[in-house]
Amino acid sequence: MFIEIGEFLNLRLKQMGIQHLFGVPGDFNLSYLEQVEADPQLEFIGNCNELNAAYAADGYARINGFSALATTYGVGDLSAINGIAGAYAENVPLIHISGIPPLHAVQKGTLIHHTLVDGNYDNIMNCMKEFTVAQTRLTPANAASEIDRVLRQCFLERRPVHIQLPGDITHVKIEVSERPLDLSYPAVEPELLQSVVSKLCDIIENAQSPALLIDNEASVFGVTSLLNDLSQKCSIPFAGMNTAKNIMDEGSPRYIGTYV
Repeated sequence: MFIEIGEFLNLRLKQMGIQHLFGVPGDFNLSYLEQVEADPQLEFIGNCNELNAAYAADGYARINGFSALATTYGVGDLSAINGIAGAYAENVPLIHISGIPPLHAVQKGTLIHHTLVDGNYDNIMNCMKEFTVAQTRLTPANAASEIDRVLRQCFLERRPVHIQLPGDITHVKIEVSERPLDLSYPAVEPELLQSVVSKLCDIIENAQSPALLIDNEASVFGVTSLLNDLSQKCSIPFAGMNTAKNIMDEGSPRYIGTYV
């Protein structure tokens, strides 16, 4: 099917369960935000600054599963980077959408505001590489595949990703697959999985006093119920890190406290 690039991005966000987009309007993301406003299934939540927007998106992702943040190029991106770095540190899957100058200006290195006025359009991307697990600059030629690649990486690693969306291509129509975004984990070879399970069983059986130490990643990757079952069936006590407070059943007789 054919769809505008910005609308396709919104479609994928909704397929990830995102219904609200946090951010601050700016001259390079206005075209995209018009598409957000036109979508009855998405609501733009404007914030007083980009740092607050990043922290709001962080909190939304912790409750909802995923979140999206929209800023304008340069000044907006750098204002949000502290919140994005925090999300990276704590495995929070946040999708950062940066509205950037027109694609022709980027390709020609045009001197323009919100840049360092040196023709370099890679410096912001280089900053974001330190605090995101995938990055892309969209073009009409790569948008269909790159949006899916980056969002899938956000799903797999549960950490922030960075998408640069040039303001002049948001309404360009591209051909995309009608299949929904792949939100499944890669298949694991049964032999490899059985080998890992066997090794874990050996470790537990041979331990004189086995115990589980649970961190926040158990919640991030959705395995808390499995750990609760393991603790109950094998009578293994468990403790939680400070970052994992309340993600396990703290009323269980096997709960032994918080590890500091």
